[in-house]
Amino acid sequence: MIPEKIMNFWSFLLLLLFFILIIQGAKYLFLKIKVKREKEEMKDRLQSDRMYNIFQRKPQLKFDIFYDSIIILRIENRESSPIKDIALNITLPNEKTSLMINAPPGNTEIPLSIDIPPVNFELNADFTYMYKFQKYSERITRYISINIPKMEIFHRKSIKEIKKEYRKLVKKYHPDLAKNEEERKYFESKLEKINEEYSRLLKDKRL
Repeated sequence: MIPEKIMNFWSFLLLLLFFILIIQGAKYLFLKIKVKREKEEMKDRLQSDRMYNIFQRKPQLKFDIFYDSIIILRIENRESSPIKDIALNITLPNEKTSLMINAPPGNTEIPLSIDIPPVNFELNADFTYMYKFQKYSERITRYISINIPKMEIFHRKSIKEIKKEYRKLVKKYHPDLAKNEEERKYFESKLEKINEEYSRLLKDKRL
């Protein structure tokens, strides 16, 4: 006959094992339900992302700025649809300019009406735009070089020498010799100053 203490001990072990199996089974069911719920949530999230195009590739859009008598913005849009409301912020040495532009498919060149000094300077351009619910930003830096000769000053010599120097300067700064529109404007301005200085010097010499 098995002692009562041993029977109680085995009953306790069986009861403990039963509770352990119940706990482990509950954990297994809980983890299974949790994993299934997470998969469903991920599936719904991916469907939502695809619906609203959150994970879109970056659009094939290239920006460039160059100088050809004026500042020109060049946009290459390789997408099949236009990209609208591109915010452009241009930073010059002593000036900032903001514009809103659109980029139709293909290549587009936009002249920018910006007052620029006839010197070399650094130009920074920041672009911000939305494409299929995603915000993008780009930044480019360009070094603009505008080479315009400096203005000579009349030597205070005889009238004959002043006239000779005047003819020499007029030939040098004649607007027809300008290589571009910016240089032409510069030449016209300098020629006006040359004429003023020439008239003043002749007047002073004859007094």
